[in-house]
Amino acid sequence: MTWKDKSSHLAPGHPSRTKATVMVASTLIATFGIGLENTSSYHHSQNTAASVKGKNSLLGNTADGVTPVVSPGQLNPAISNLNKPIVGMAATPDGKGYWLVASDGGIFTYGDAAFYGSAGAIPLNKPIVGMASTPDGKGYWLVASDGGIFTYGDAAFYGSAGAIPLNKPIVGMASTPDGKGYWLVASDGGIFTYGDAAFYGSAGAIPLNKPIVGMASTPDGKGYWLVASDGGIFTYGDAAFYGSAGAIPLNKPIVGMASTPDGKGYWLVASDGGIFTYGDAAFWGSEGGQGISDVVSIAPSGSNGYLLSGQDGEGYTFNKNTPLPTPLPVAPSNSQSAINPSGQSLVSSTGLTWNSQGVSSDSGVHFSSASPPIGQSAPAAGTFGFLETQPGSSLPVRYNPCVPIHYVVNTSEAPSWGLSLIKSAFAELHDATGITFVFDGTTATFPSSTYPGWQNGTPSPILVAWEHNGQTNYLPAGHNYVGMGGSSFTYSSSAGQYEYITGQAAISSSYNLSQGQTINLALHELGHVIGLGHTSQNSQIMYPYNQSNPTTYQSGDLAGLARLGLAAGCLD
Repeated sequence: MTWKDKSSHLAPGHPSRTKATVMVASTLIATFGIGLENTSSYHHSQNTAASVKGKNSLLGNTADGVTPVVSPGQLNPAISNLNKPIVGMAATPDGKGYWLVASDGGIFTYGDAAFYGSAGAIPLNKPIVGMASTPDGKGYWLVASDGGIFTYGDAAFYGSAGAIPLNKPIVGMASTPDGKGYWLVASDGGIFTYGDAAFYGSAGAIPLNKPIVGMASTPDGKGYWLVASDGGIFTYGDAAFYGSAGAIPLNKPIVGMASTPDGKGYWLVASDGGIFTYGDAAFWGSEGGQGISDVVSIAPSGSNGYLLSGQDGEGYTFNKNTPLPTPLPVAPSNSQSAINPSGQSLVSSTGLTWNSQGVSSDSGVHFSSASPPIGQSAPAAGTFGFLETQPGSSLPVRYNPCVPIHYVVNTSEAPSWGLSLIKSAFAELHDATGITFVFDGTTATFPSSTYPGWQNGTPSPILVAWEHNGQTNYLPAGHNYVGMGGSSFTYSSSAGQYEYITGQAAISSSYNLSQGQTINLALHELGHVIGLGHTSQNSQIMYPYNQSNPTTYQSGDLAGLARLGLAAGCLD
């Protein structure tokens, strides 16, 4: 068999299919698929350059007499005395600022976004529903639901639908790359073009399952996407189809979309702040599961990230460079004995569950070695997901569950209860998978990209360690990562499947994490090592936000782990 370490073939900033990242923010720790763990509130691994989620900190001047006020503990303010709700936003070209627009035409500016005027004092026939900025950021257009256009700064007027009887109201707009034209879109998918904006088609004559809520244009202006509230995507001109959420049960409706700078992907955002990524659109975090329900708009943030806005004017920014909130304090040392009395596991076991999930064996299913496994690109919509799946299949890449898996732990930078935690976590994994895990002792080795797949003809033991960020080339410095984990796979000709052979998990010793956070983080990272990916369900360990609870695998985690274990059959 040939061993392949996917993580060593990854370009900087791209997700690794064998690692995951975690981050920590305010009161949460974030993680990504298998790979890096960051100190933000998003729990996402897959060895991507992890991002920190933060409430927007690009505070600047506002217009129309409104001054944002930061409440204690709030990272980005809502606007305290809005006359009407925020309905749209646009970012400046350099991504260092943005405008918000209210339904009465009031404009609010942040960062380097300048104020060029507003419709806040004008009696409107219909409410404002969206906006777009000029290419140089020195002006903007507002559009009302009747198709009326309002121009400010260097935004020129090329026409409007204000005097046209519309079948359905206008819901959004997009400008052409040179700023010499714009498109308007109605909720029935009708397209209206002005200036040099060309017509490439519309959904106006198509029976829609749900109304159109937004649009985005391609970088060359030769096409555009429309998005419906159910996540359905409609493409025109040179706008390529990269996927949609049309077949996914959504917690809340989609409210907007934004394209990536190269036009090879797009983000969708739901009203609860949930983010759905397609093509080369990177997932940098979301507000999904945080109890909000008033997100109204999304805008790209420079070349690497995106901004969200709520109806109350509160902003959220997501990218890999967002400033890190203050880490949580470590749990008091006197609490350790209460959490970890002598002989008591740090992880509350749910008991044997691997043989009670109704899993059927897939050991007889064979796949070609010609194509590599498919890595998880975004959190699964269900209660569990897999880090890697077999080529062209939904079946996961997994370890051979009929062979004991050995592991070692480097405790040189671990808390006093660190080894007990890792042993407890592997005991929990045994109950959830049926796999036998064998502790081979402690080690002085730290995770690295050169960790061998084999030692003396047998797979290397899984390596778990606490380490400082940047101590090796595994857990990087400078990106606020708090952990990383994943496994390397090989193609087994005898099994006819790709399978994992060894893995690594690193927990950062550079941050003061509470014991609850550390337990959650260890279970999350070891879940990645065994083969679990992220889920969008916030009640599960594998949810991309690392919280102090839960501190044991939940129903969705257990269902996924059962499919990675003995119930799925032996390999080789």
